Amino acid sequence: MENLEEVFSFLKENWKAVLAIVYAIVVPLYFLNYTSNLRKALDSSRDSSKEQIKILQDTIDKQKTYYDGLFMQYQVDLNNEHIRHDEEIKKIKETQQYQQMLLSQRLQDPTQLANELRGRYGLNGN
Repeated sequence: MENLEEVFSFLKENWKAVLAIVYAIVVPLYFLNYTSNLRKALDSSRDSSKEQIKILQDTIDKQKTYYDGLFMQYQVDLNNEHIRHDEEIKKIKETQQYQQMLLSQRLQDPTQLANELRGRYGLNGN
């Protein structure tokens, strides 16, 4: 019983020092747990962000591949259209030259012009 009284007497006289020691032990332990939980939350957030960045990068890569394919198809189509256009221009020039030749012959022999037109366009004459 005497020991217990001595402990209470010591605590009564030195309560500030005891409180400081308890505070020095409890507060760091509390914040250690708090920072540990905070670190876990930040790590989880970082991992989630990395996954989202990976998903976005994969989507960007797929879109790039898709648009590259579209661009290549456009180039092919454009090239084919240029070829078709050049062929059409060539046909038009040939037709114009043929028409000029026919007009020059018409002045010389209209019957020959009529026969040429019948043969070229499949017309039946009377």
